Amino acid sequence: MGDLQSCLGTPECPDDGVFHLNTNVVFDKDGTLIHKYHKEHLFYEFGMDLPRKEQVFTFETSFGKFVTFICFDIDFKRMSEVGRGTGVDAVLFSAMFVDLAPQMTSIQFWESWALGNNVTMLASNLQIPGYMAVGSGIFHGQNRALVYTFNPDGYSKLIVANMPKRGADPVEPEASITAISENDVWEWKGDGYDVPDICSITLLNDSIDITRDYRCKEENLTDYTFKKLTEPEGRVEVCSSGLCCFVEYVADSMTENFYLGVFSGMYTFFERYSWCEEDCVLARCDSLGDKLCATFPMKSKTSFKHIHLKGNFSSEIVYPSVLQSSMRLVPRSVWDRHHHDNKKRHSR
Repeated sequence: MGDLQSCLGTPECPDDGVFHLNTNVVFDKDGTLIHKYHKEHLFYEFGMDLPRKEQVFTFETSFGKFVTFICFDIDFKRMSEVGRGTGVDAVLFSAMFVDLAPQMTSIQFWESWALGNNVTMLASNLQIPGYMAVGSGIFHGQNRALVYTFNPDGYSKLIVANMPKRGADPVEPEASITAISENDVWEWKGDGYDVPDICSITLLNDSIDITRDYRCKEENLTDYTFKKLTEPEGRVEVCSSGLCCFVEYVADSMTENFYLGVFSGMYTFFERYSWCEEDCVLARCDSLGDKLCATFPMKSKTSFKHIHLKGNFSSEIVYPSVLQSSMRLVPRSVWDRHHHDNKKRHSR
């Protein structure tokens, strides 16, 4: 929601005398406003202002201590630092998240953020598939996704799960998903059924029905180095700017195109924002024009029996994610990650 703050007499005050702030608000069970958070990293929001005052990020409830952030904040260190803070039970995150294949689709990215920071995250996303926004979920730190939805069907979803406070014993999530339309509500089953084979706006152009015609974009992969997996099993290594990515794998076949990619350097996001990034990515992708790995199908018939992916990352915090066909998160019970003193990070 929007919040207005009077700024008359202060530097950079707009002509109308108020700052316009992208805002999350929190109410307690009695309907009393107990917390406001103003978004600190704006994404093409030219009519909005940044907060000028230092913010109090945490708020207390009768059932725990929480913080809240908004969308583009997730790409910057403040959200991670505050989320990992002492006694914080969960991060409440709202978004209109633009899906970028192959590494930054909503539920995939959010689970990896929760894993990398070992923080529970409740992510609520706008559901407008034609605007590249789909998916919400509850992700319990390094453990697993307690519940999530990713299905571009035009219906809103309410997701619910029990989660323990930080440091407490595990509890059964008793998760549920409720679909909501203008005239009805019902228990939701079969999530993922409406995920299409292709979502690339490069291939499909703009959607006609924004409630159902799902679109996504590709990440800026201009400076990535890719190497193709050519055999049903093998070992592949690719390096760039000091970062080396290695995969050892066994698959039932290799009739689809899979590539191992590496990137290390200054990453440019939507031609406006930049930061340093290190990536190792193994993905199914198809060529387009002179680009070997340009678009990313959402489904695959290839079955991998074993994958061991590792990289010599320089960062202490690494954000792993493992997706399977139809945008399903691979259960944490069948894959793991670890690191060694030489800073190689592994996922199996």
